[in-house]
Amino acid sequence: MRKGIVLIILATMLLASCRMPVESQTETTFDIYSANTDSYIFDYWRIYKSRIPEKPDLIFLIVEYGDLALKQIHLLDFLVCDSKETSKTVYDYYREYYSDCILEESEKWFTAHPTPKYDIEYTCMYYLEDNVVIHGNIKEWSTWSDAETEPPGKFLRGDDFKEYIIDNAPRL
Repeated sequence: MRKGIVLIILATMLLASCRMPVESQTETTFDIYSANTDSYIFDYWRIYKSRIPEKPDLIFLIVEYGDLALKQIHLLDFLVCDSKETSKTVYDYYREYYSDCILEESEKWFTAHPTPKYDIEYTCMYYLEDNVVIHGNIKEWSTWSDAETEPPGKFLRGDDFKEYIIDNAPRL
């Protein structure tokens, strides 16, 4: 009986030493999906790895809602990094990328109105919170009409959506 207990303890210790402790794993070391696959978590949230073209070693995760938005949070994308320093680098990249079209900014966020692509104009917002960069289009409209495009349902847009992101960023 005593030998059996000792063998079980030794086997457990051996197995425990063979796997990487969760504390040492980072978000980007997990074997997850690439952007070219239709991979959803909990049926609706899509997660994939991405990188900044000028810094191919800097990998981060993008978490986005892949279906019809049901809640305000579904209109946001989350760029999840391994550290605060990495998220600051990602944030600074987008801040520089949109530097010629920034409308408003503070230390942790900015809004920009980039040159329209195709037939949609938009105002986007980036918010830096810990190791996450929150991104969302706070306003969108078609270049074919004067009316703003609204997702189905009652969602905040424009300044109200911007304030929602600022007020809720730590919880998002």
